[in-house]
Amino acid sequence: VLENKDELYKNALGRLGNKYGNHPIATKAWYALASWYYQQGLDYHPIQNPANRNALLQAKAICERVAAQKDSSEGWANCKNLLQEILRPDVNLQTEKVNVPGQPFRTLVSWKNFAQLHFRVVKVDRNIIGKLNDQNNDNDDFWRKLLALPVLKTFSRSLPDSRDHQTRRAEISID
Repeated sequence: VLENKDELYKNALGRLGNKYGNHPIATKAWYALASWYYQQGLDYHPIQNPANRNALLQAKAICERVAAQKDSSEGWANCKNLLQEILRPDVNLQTEKVNVPGQPFRTLVSWKNFAQLHFRVVKVDRNIIGKLNDQNNDNDDFWRKLLALPVLKTFSRSLPDSRDHQTRRAEISID
């Protein structure tokens, strides 16, 4: 119910971590603090909530400091896992379902820790789609067959790297 409960929580975790130094129990406090910053970073939105833009950088710094220790405690392992999650590259493409033939179409790209997209355009028909979606195919076989199709066009798009590990979104055109 306190107005400054988040600040009190952060300060208490910082004091515990500093007081017990390199002791394995301190890594739990550091992980809790890094996790708190991570959750704040997930709430970041460039327009609606710009205050938490650097929260993931703070979580990363804490996790890197804990991960550098010669330790194998629970807090150390949790920090290593959180650090991997913060640094994990992620990309998502959403393309409109209806496009005008012969015109470029828009695709919404969401990315994190990613700088370059490489595109390959292939021509498919119902017969090829049927072969690709065959029930006997595993995921690797699907991609192997898709990569074997003749290429009509290849191109790349560079994405701005903000280095704050936040998810970004932009629309691009695809010919």
